[in-house]
Amino acid sequence: MSKPNTVSITCPDCGTPFEMEQWNVIHAQKQPELREKIMNGSMFLQTCPHCGTRVLAAYTCIYSNDEKKFLVSFQPSDKEPAATPFVPDYKLRLEHTLLGFFERIRILECGLDDLTLEMVRYLVTAQLSRQFPEKHITHLLFDNADNENVFFQYDSNNPSEQIQIPLATIWRYEDQLTHSGFRPNIKGYITANDKFVQESGILNCLIPKKQS
Repeated sequence: MSKPNTVSITCPDCGTPFEMEQWNVIHAQKQPELREKIMNGSMFLQTCPHCGTRVLAAYTCIYSNDEKKFLVSFQPSDKEPAATPFVPDYKLRLEHTLLGFFERIRILECGLDDLTLEMVRYLVTAQLSRQFPEKHITHLLFDNADNENVFFQYDSNNPSEQIQIPLATIWRYEDQLTHSGFRPNIKGYITANDKFVQESGILNCLIPKKQS
């Protein structure tokens, strides 16, 4: 089990330094209390003991789930991780924003194939932006999934307004992706986003194969 590092940060409001714990490695099964903080988004929030200000302190962190075989690395800078861990058959993902870090973990914790989800999200976002230009929909934020649907938020000011996509649709695309034999030309970590969808060739899996 990993142990925290104690660092000093300065409150942006009162200017008083105080100590906080940083967990650079989190194991979902061994540290359920930290998993809960990741899932509810409070992991990087600290309260100044002097004035009570809530401080967002982002730092490099790795979240690992050995049961579902995935690892998500958060790097606040645009730099790649120093090394890729040797974890065969694990999904390795890299995020540079806290929002992306939390979202990626929620997606994978739900047992969804995130590459398929990125492809579907890209296609649905493009379709919605054409159908409803007045809504200025540029990105769908994963919220949760149940036994029938996957739910996305499209307006941060109105999180209750959601788009739902049937799980059956996600699975259909996942089958297409599996049967296509698609393998991204990337070793190690993958940053799964719009750029990945556009450049990886994953959309080619949707093109019907010519009959010989």
